[in-house]
Amino acid sequence: MMGMKTSRPTWVGEIGGGGGDRLAWESLDLRSNVDRVKEQKQEECEASRREVDQVKQLQVQALVDSLSIATTALQNEDAKRAEALMDAEEARALVRQVDCVSLDEKSLVLTVRGSAEGVERVMTEPKKILQV
Repeated sequence: MMGMKTSRPTWVGEIGGGGGDRLAWESLDLRSNVDRVKEQKQEECEASRREVDQVKQLQVQALVDSLSIATTALQNEDAKRAEALMDAEEARALVRQVDCVSLDEKSLVLTVRGSAEGVERVMTEPKKILQV
C-alpha cells in the first residue's frame, strides 16, 4: 500500500492553474441554468397536463349534458307513447261497445251495446269524421 496516492476531487480552477475561479463560476452558472430549464420544462408539462385534464372535464360534461338531453327526450317520447296507448285502449273499448254503425250523407249513427234502451249516438258531418 505504500506509494499509493489518495485522490481528492479537484476544482475546475485547479486544472491548469490561473483563471480557474472564472471556470468554476461559469460551470456553476451553467448548472444553475440547466436546473432552471429543467424546472421550466417540468412546469410546462404540469401546465399541459392541467390543460388536458380541463379539456377532458369539459368533454365529459358535454357528454353528460348530451346524455341528459337524450334521456329527457326519450322520457318525453315514452310519456307520449303511453298516452297514445291509453287513448288507443279507450278507443278499442268504445269500439267494442258499438253494436251497429250506419252512415248516410248527413249523419253517422252508432248504436251502443250495454245500454238498456240501445241508445243511439248521432254524429253529424261524417265526412269530417272520416277525414281525420
